[in-house]
Amino acid sequence: MIYEYAIEPELVARWGTLSEYRYFAEAFGLGRPRILSELPRVAKWRRRVLKAATELSDLERTRVETLAKLLTERVIARSDRFDGNQTWLENAELQHGLFPFRAILAMSNPRQHAGVVVSGKIGDHPNWTIGTSSTPPRNATGLSAALAPMLRIASEIVMVDPYFGIQHARFRKPMEQILAAIRSGRPGAVPLRIEILTSCETVAEWFFRTECGKHLPALVPVGYKIHCFQLRERPGIEKLHQRYVMTDVGGVRVEPGLDNGDGTYDINLMPRAQYDLRWNQYAGPNRAFDTVGAPIEIVGTCP
Repeated sequence: MIYEYAIEPELVARWGTLSEYRYFAEAFGLGRPRILSELPRVAKWRRRVLKAATELSDLERTRVETLAKLLTERVIARSDRFDGNQTWLENAELQHGLFPFRAILAMSNPRQHAGVVVSGKIGDHPNWTIGTSSTPPRNATGLSAALAPMLRIASEIVMVDPYFGIQHARFRKPMEQILAAIRSGRPGAVPLRIEILTSCETVAEWFFRTECGKHLPALVPVGYKIHCFQLRERPGIEKLHQRYVMTDVGGVRVEPGLDNGDGTYDINLMPRAQYDLRWNQYAGPNRAFDTVGAPIEIVGTCP
């Protein structure tokens, strides 16, 4: 649903025409299904873009500068460093071998690397086309597979299900595979934040706390920790009803919930305005809901 792309800086300098600027500006960023990989660090990447754009007209250079800022508003940081003794494309190919990008967008493909998509063929390549909705089978494998590309590149993950019940097996199996998907094929560090948010109206606080401590440690990978919260609605503010999986790189709405069941899920990418609103309400410093009791911290024991 949300994928990581590596883009050669010199290629971006070619996107100064109005049509290309609009096309790529609308393809990447929060609320979109594509996020830029930080290869190399943002400041160096931008400098390379601007250096390659020096021969453009003033208007085209301005578009390229604006596009570079848009693309780097939110990026995916990788653990391994950029090797300055190798070309950008060699670095990208090496990183792709460790943890694959959705695609490497580049000026050329001298080694005929399968992961590289060259200028002029981007829009027609199958790894460029990404849907913004999906209807996977309503089971743990279907849900985790749909969310995995987003989860493995996110550093903050907030899951919202007002009726989340870890005491039920139908919730435990999907959560087990979601947490495994966060770790599997991960190009960066352990997430800074993983949270589960639910309503206080379904079960008593003591019961929720007991059941989280009983079931969740065995599902959370070693070296990871998550926090669970029960939330209470504030009168006249916002209803605690919808289900979301939100991250720092974007989010999706998941219906009918984060549990197993019959039929299929409806998973839809959240547009930027909706994402900003819901992130602030559920994950921001001033939530739109009251927290019931202290956060429940779960330290992982799953090998």
